[in-house]
Amino acid sequence: MPEENLPDDSSIFERLVNQSNSKEERIFGMLAYAKYQIEKNRWLSKIPNPTSEQSAAFYAHYDDHRLDELVQNVQIIVLAYADEYAKEQLNKELDRYKKEVLSVELKKIKVGFWLPVWQGFLGSAAFAIVLFVAGVLVSIANPNSNMTRLLQFLFSPDQYELKRIEPKSQSSSIPSKVTPEKNSVTK
Repeated sequence: MPEENLPDDSSIFERLVNQSNSKEERIFGMLAYAKYQIEKNRWLSKIPNPTSEQSAAFYAHYDDHRLDELVQNVQIIVLAYADEYAKEQLNKELDRYKKEVLSVELKKIKVGFWLPVWQGFLGSAAFAIVLFVAGVLVSIANPNSNMTRLLQFLFSPDQYELKRIEPKSQSSSIPSKVTPEKNSVTK
């Protein structure tokens, strides 16, 4: 349908855009007018050659209340988009800041190779010393324990001779109970 048959388009544009007081209201009004034009094009696609009564009914639908609804819908859409955009930008800046701070902190820490090696060595030595002290304390508390005998064996100035225990030859294929000899370690 030709535009000259729709004289009310300019009055709708006037109400939505030109009567706005601020820049924000003007932008919302322009977007609401674009939404109005989309609705009008959909209507024209359903009714390609509307009569003057149909056109009058269409324009009557766009009273002040309906135009306010269009503006409010546009405001909701724009504010939701702005909120999503702000969150996205904030997350990008936060990620960039985290990476920057992390790289600065990692540059401050210069561990190298030998520090962990020495830490491991000192930790192992401390554990061995604690274990040795615990063994000595156990041997002092119970002089007849195996731990005491082991410590005497390790630190005694006497020399011990270790002998190998030979298994007894057996004629049957069924294994028998093996008992260790008492004098396997002699002085």
